[in-house]
Amino acid sequence: AQTIRYPNQSSVKFGNSLALYKNMLVVSAPLEDSGNYSDAGALYVYSRKDPQSPFVLLKKIASPQPFDQMKLGSAALALNSSYIVATTFNSNRIEIFRIEGKEIPFHTTLEMPYYGPSDIGIT
Repeated sequence: AQTIRYPNQSSVKFGNSLALYKNMLVVSAPLEDSGNYSDAGALYVYSRKDPQSPFVLLKKIASPQPFDQMKLGSAALALNSSYIVATTFNSNRIEIFRIEGKEIPFHTTLEMPYYGPSDIGIT
């Protein structure tokens, strides 16, 4: 068994969401600050050579357009051989990153419509 700890000492909810695919692991830290943005969130991507090897940090990734309280990866993460998909908190956005070997550039943002009470005629 391997324990993976947050690289810093602050409380950022490291491990709030996890995604595992073959020998890659993504761990969210939704309360991590990004530049001047409070709780924008970050994702930590780990890889290993095989199931018997330990995970090592491959890359830390964040949104290219962070904002206060974004909380990247706070609700859900998904991972396959090509993409990392992370939800954001209270923003109806999904951030998608493309896996290109050891590089994981931002790919796109999907914005979903919000249907609140006023959107459906409830006042």
